Amino acid sequence: MRRPFLLPLLCLFTIGFGAHASPVAGDDRVTWNFDSDDHGFTPLNQVELAVSDGRLVVTSTGLDPHFSTQVDAPAGWQHLQLTAAFDGTADIRVYWATKNKPQYNDQSSASLSVAGTEEVGRKINIYFESKEPLTSIRIDPLTNPGRMLIDSITLTQEAPPESKPAPTPEATPASEIKVPDGFTVERLHSVDPDKHGSWVSMAKDCLLYTSDAADDMQCV
Repeated sequence: MRRPFLLPLLCLFTIGFGAHASPVAGDDRVTWNFDSDDHGFTPLNQVELAVSDGRLVVTSTGLDPHFSTQVDAPAGWQHLQLTAAFDGTADIRVYWATKNKPQYNDQSSASLSVAGTEEVGRKINIYFESKEPLTSIRIDPLTNPGRMLIDSITLTQEAPPESKPAPTPEATPASEIKVPDGFTVERLHSVDPDKHGSWVSMAKDCLLYTSDAADDMQCV
């Protein structure tokens, strides 16, 4: 049985350059469409694989299903896009091996828990980085008996997009605050909760003082 282990970077199905089946290859992209019975994957444990109606049908017969494929992918960042349909939530894990580290291990693995749909395939984008060229991949698609229908898998050599910083929250616009006739409201400051917490009290003399829930006082 697998041991729980989560890396910051999540990955899933990979197919490499030079695998058994015949993917459609570009300069830096390989796409597998399951149009023939030669899907190129080897069932290893508690799993049955078949091709039906252009899909790879993955049937889990136990609690630890997994299958593998040989790959020949360069070191570095990889972007995997998996289009798959499944019922409920799938806890998916992938292990990768290299020439110098041919055995699968938790340090060369990543996992992802994702909700799916039973019939309509959803696109799942996963990025991972290997310091050495890949030689094989083991995929653990589910953690219980069930079925997954895979439409396609695409492997692209690219790093994950840079994460954009979350926008600073803004206080309620003055125009949305209702006041009696003769009064006006002006927004002077929007609190960044990551820096200043949640304000719970306020006082003023010639300056404005505020305090958050942790009793830190600030002068605005």
